[in-house]
Amino acid sequence: MTAYGGDWVASAILEDRAERLGDRTFITSSAGSLTYAELAHEAAKVAGALRALGIQPGDRVATMLPSGLDYLKVWWGIVWAGAVDVPVNTDFKGEFLEHIVAGSEAKAFIVAPHLHDRAQRFKAILHDPADLTADPVARVPRQERDLLYIMYTSGTTGRAKGAMLCHGAMVGTTSGGAAVAVERSLGWSRQLRLTPLRPVAYVAMKVLTAMTLGLIAIVVEFTVGAFSGVRLAPHVWLLSGIAAWLCSFVFAAFGLFMGFLLPSENVMQVAGPVLAVLSMLGGLFIPLSALSPTMRMWSGVFGRTSPVGSRARSTSPARLQ
Repeated sequence: MTAYGGDWVASAILEDRAERLGDRTFITSSAGSLTYAELAHEAAKVAGALRALGIQPGDRVATMLPSGLDYLKVWWGIVWAGAVDVPVNTDFKGEFLEHIVAGSEAKAFIVAPHLHDRAQRFKAILHDPADLTADPVARVPRQERDLLYIMYTSGTTGRAKGAMLCHGAMVGTTSGGAAVAVERSLGWSRQLRLTPLRPVAYVAMKVLTAMTLGLIAIVVEFTVGAFSGVRLAPHVWLLSGIAAWLCSFVFAAFGLFMGFLLPSENVMQVAGPVLAVLSMLGGLFIPLSALSPTMRMWSGVFGRTSPVGSRARSTSPARLQ
């Protein structure tokens, strides 16, 4: 399979995979499975329903859904429509819930049926995920610098704050390893052994380069936010930016590792699926309870964060069975 050559935009990547790998399984769980083509089709139907609700590209759509295939369809549908997902912790209620939905200026609020009683304050924009089906629509083109989702913090040290992530921010740091793979294939890495440059310094420069790519994306996001009316104290801007930048180190290191390990033409082909697997093991798409006991043992997520004022609850692997 030839390497993906388009923009690093989530919906564009899914569309490409649906065209080239349509019948291959995208994800499997105890609730069923979806191929690439099926997921793209479901996303297009959800996007059609969102368009009928008046959702435009760039609009915020809040979601309060348990992990699973339904959430996966809704998330990709939001992305397919060019909108911005605002995931809400399913434990939130009252002022915590209102702060996120109102603060994000969500134009729609997609809530699981058993959680509707908490969201009556937003009845005008409240929708059931089962109702989000309509004729499929074409994907809304987006750019790498466009906002993908807003992830709010747990609110353990104050009011929850929204962290913005654009399509290119995460990919920018991870793809830094592709450059390393190209240099290795050309013999440049071997040539460097004849110079006074130490290997540690070479690796450090590559990590710094990847981190710089991620920093550019973060600065652009924060700048757009400032000009769009976001108001934060100077120290909050600074600390939030530093935290987002330092957290990108994980992806920079991962991309560098892939660059040293794989041929240049295969780096991003492998990095993409690996990131998807890590997301699944982290409980992003599929709840841990739906995974097999063996897979749960390999997952690093065994608990969840509670809202302000309550003690964090730890869940052991045994209780997840």
